[in-house]
Amino acid sequence: MEKKIPVILDTDIGSDLDDSWALALLLKCPELDLKLVTTEEGDAVYKAKLCAKMLSAAGREDVPVGLGISTFADVSNIADWVEDYDLASYPNVIEDGVQAIIDTVMSSEEKVTILAIGPFKTLAAAVEKEPRIMENSKILGVCGNIYNGASAEYNWYHVLGSEANIRADLDAYRRTMEREGWETEMVPLDLTGNLYLAPELYSKIEEKRRSDPLIAALMESCEVWYKNTNFNFYGQSSCLFDTAGVYAAFTHENMEYQMLPIKATDESLTLINFKEGKAMNVAIRWYEKAKFYEFLVERLCAEL
Repeated sequence: MEKKIPVILDTDIGSDLDDSWALALLLKCPELDLKLVTTEEGDAVYKAKLCAKMLSAAGREDVPVGLGISTFADVSNIADWVEDYDLASYPNVIEDGVQAIIDTVMSSEEKVTILAIGPFKTLAAAVEKEPRIMENSKILGVCGNIYNGASAEYNWYHVLGSEANIRADLDAYRRTMEREGWETEMVPLDLTGNLYLAPELYSKIEEKRRSDPLIAALMESCEVWYKNTNFNFYGQSSCLFDTAGVYAAFTHENMEYQMLPIKATDESLTLINFKEGKAMNVAIRWYEKAKFYEFLVERLCAEL
């Protein structure tokens, strides 16, 4: 096997479920070496509890969990699942998640992929504190909306709206993803916005919970989320946006990419702008989405 890719996962886990699925998938990918998990947006302690509980279930208490920048009262849709979880029981909590990002990147012998699956507050604070992290890292941002949105020059498509991770903090997005000199890859809604496991595939993962503590933890947290959000569950998953980012962290097989100049407007629309855009490698579509679903089920059902 080729050398593993060092990864920092920067996540706003705890509102939707896709971050939880992404963390589980990342832990099941031998191509990736998870060095650090940091939290984004909302209540950093609540989010750290979710990460720590899942990492403990996977037997990965070697992975540090860094507390990012807390902002507002969180959308705590999975809080019941960690209500009795004592974060102090996790042996690898770092209070300063910003500094943890800097230390992890600067000490790495290999270039680090920062998989950003939430808003960009913590990451923006890290690069402003230590700009040299740009030299030894790349950002893979699961964000944006390109051809499902609009093109500034040609207006090929009607504007469907902005994407949540950018809309949550446009300024932080601009200070990271659009920062000149930082290698950037984008996995937007064009690719992620309609990723659902049908009941026949979901049931295979559900079956795995009997023998896999990590999958058991994932399924338990899903059940709490379904209840608290009144999700109309009939055996299928919720949308699994961020799992596509984990996949893209080590392969572009089955994905069409374009190098595009992207600039976010004041309305948080990510437009193709040939005059002012930042060049990004952008995933725009699956060649065969069914192949990704096969991969997802196979990996989640594999042994750790």
